[in-house]
Amino acid sequence: QIDGIGGGNPVTSKVAIVGPASIKGADVDYLFAQVRVDQQIVDMSPNCGNMLAAVGPFAIEAGLVPVQGPTTLIRIHNVNTGKLIEAEVPTPNGSVSYLGDAAIDGVPGSAAPIALTFMDAAGARTGQLFPTGKPNEVIDG
Repeated sequence: QIDGIGGGNPVTSKVAIVGPASIKGADVDYLFAQVRVDQQIVDMSPNCGNMLAAVGPFAIEAGLVPVQGPTTLIRIHNVNTGKLIEAEVPTPNGSVSYLGDAAIDGVPGSAAPIALTFMDAAGARTGQLFPTGKPNEVIDG
């Protein structure tokens, strides 16, 4: 959950399932699930960057990944898309730092920044960089 346990709102009804990596080159697996609040459906086809940003700190806290220095780089295998994401987690003094001034519009407070780098993310859903195969497209216009 982004903040709390659901609350009947799609923005906060999200689940991140994190575990040991199932593929070479990754440190952990991450499976995202969007819980529908109006139906008994759990959708595992989308992705969520906000939940993804929590995977690195969780992996360290859960002992899945050791601290590497002032910053810890974690390679996350997104099970939903099959793609890799690198998360840079601030780990000064040998532990995750949560204090910082990074802010997200619409989310109260601030925290330490978690830099995410999406590796070869193009085509995760469609198999190609441009979903229609064209760099420019006029739709219904």
